[in-house]
Amino acid sequence: MFYLCLGLLGTCLASFMGCAAQRLPQGRSLLGRSSCDTCGQTLAWHDLLPILGFLKTGGKARCCQAPIDPGLPLAELLSGLVLCALVQAHLPLTWPNGFVLMTWFLVLLGLSLLDHCYQFIYPVLLLPLVATYWLRPGLSLTTFYQAVLLGLGLLVGLGAFAKVTQGLGQGDVYVLSVIGFQFGLAVVLWTLIFGCGLCLLVCLSHYLRGRFEPNAPLAFIPYLTIGLALTQIR
Repeated sequence: MFYLCLGLLGTCLASFMGCAAQRLPQGRSLLGRSSCDTCGQTLAWHDLLPILGFLKTGGKARCCQAPIDPGLPLAELLSGLVLCALVQAHLPLTWPNGFVLMTWFLVLLGLSLLDHCYQFIYPVLLLPLVATYWLRPGLSLTTFYQAVLLGLGLLVGLGAFAKVTQGLGQGDVYVLSVIGFQFGLAVVLWTLIFGCGLCLLVCLSHYLRGRFEPNAPLAFIPYLTIGLALTQIR
């Protein structure tokens, strides 16, 4: 029952974050009723149920039959599963570990959805993740200086790589630099390995179904987020 409630919490958080990721960059308020992105008709409460609302309508808007982005219900499902796995791996959740875990989960969830919707992020949203470093047990100035140097090194090195090869976006560089600052170089490498592997699998799936578009923009932060989560599930 505990993990069922936790999974539902994860899906609801992803649903809310998806709404925020869509509305806030457009200058829209989070208050008020949700409406169809295509025809503007106000949505019923049951249309907004995480995952179920998508399945109930067959992936199409009930009001105008416009297709619904499948990435959002998929994010809701993955969020529920990932939250359950992370909590299971880090039990018992005590201060400050539980707070740090939820902060990283919520911020990266929001950034992933923002990247999915618009292929950009607001770097200022990474500041809460940087701040959680100070909650680490046994923190010393030496380890802090080492973390800062690693984070800056990744920022410069990956930034140069992204500029030359166009293989990473600037938002990806920021996220990886903050991960390095908090967790170290090994976690960055494993995050990249897992993230690239997942991305290749998704691209292969699209190719086999005839839906692969080589020049389409790629939101990579969701893959990095799942990759980081996999490094923390042990």
